[in-house]
Amino acid sequence: MAKKDKHQHAFSPAEAAGYLRQLARALEEGLITLDERDMLLEGEVKVKESLKDKKGEGPVHLRLKMDLHMHPALGETLPLAPPEDGQSRRQQTKVSYKQVKKDLSRHFKAVKKARRDGAMPSPEEVEGLSWAGRLMCSFSGKGEEFFPRFLEQLEALEQAAERGDAASLDQALQALAGFKKDCHSKLK
Repeated sequence: MAKKDKHQHAFSPAEAAGYLRQLARALEEGLITLDERDMLLEGEVKVKESLKDKKGEGPVHLRLKMDLHMHPALGETLPLAPPEDGQSRRQQTKVSYKQVKKDLSRHFKAVKKARRDGAMPSPEEVEGLSWAGRLMCSFSGKGEEFFPRFLEQLEALEQAAERGDAASLDQALQALAGFKKDCHSKLK
């Protein structure tokens, strides 16, 4: 049986407004953080409002219901390949291109930072970069001409990280940065 966590907050009106704005931004991005875990939003968000009116006064209840799934970089891994029925990774995970680009950028920066600090990136950082990179390549109209070479270098980066080969990893990172620059200059 799944664990059920409930959270209640007591805010001033200004604090509540800030909390709701932050939640609204997270909903727009499709990534919600709960209990320090990143969760991908899937499907629709259901909002239920109720007012118990007793002579012009009474509590208002607001309830949000949404389906969330664990973000791959922090635990459970979403598939890297399309399922057997031919559904794309994007259809399978129902994630937006904007969110994939944010994830890709975040993981790319983490891997680059590890190398700048003279360390090998963690397996989770490499896995997150790989997942986001492959998922990005499932979107059409977003630089397909760069995808085959991008995926080759992504594979080279994964293999270099697995072997602990810092020089090859650095070469793959540099090549990926070049593809990013070329793609962005053409499409932005």
